[in-house]
Amino acid sequence: MRITYTAKRALASGHTAATSYDLDMYTQEPQRTYTPVRKRSVAIDGTEENLLLRIESQWTVVTDQFKRTGSAPTSRDLFVEFLASVMGGESFVFDPYRLPGGGADVLPLNVSLVSESVQITPIDPSLGTYTATFSVRERDAVI
Repeated sequence: MRITYTAKRALASGHTAATSYDLDMYTQEPQRTYTPVRKRSVAIDGTEENLLLRIESQWTVVTDQFKRTGSAPTSRDLFVEFLASVMGGESFVFDPYRLPGGGADVLPLNVSLVSESVQITPIDPSLGTYTATFSVRERDAVI
């Protein structure tokens, strides 16, 4: 997975504000869900009318393990910088299928973070390893 974001908050060592950075991480298979947003009206005689307003596309991602320790900035430092920089609803580019370290973009999407979805879980605190789960919502989803 590759995320391209603009650093704004909780800057990692050596990073500067208002600069775009790429965050490459291995992940488990991302899950894409579609949710219809509709308006339902019921007339006095019981007749129903459903109006489809849009279909929201959302991705749920579970990262592989990343570390708190190592040379600065660590992968955890970069992940925290990313979260802090987009937690206010800022958009960023998310490519769920691009492999870390190279290759061409596969499916770059303009997304925003679903802020209530972020969870960082310690795997082995003594080694400083973590995994994270989060969801993103496509901004321009078209089915």
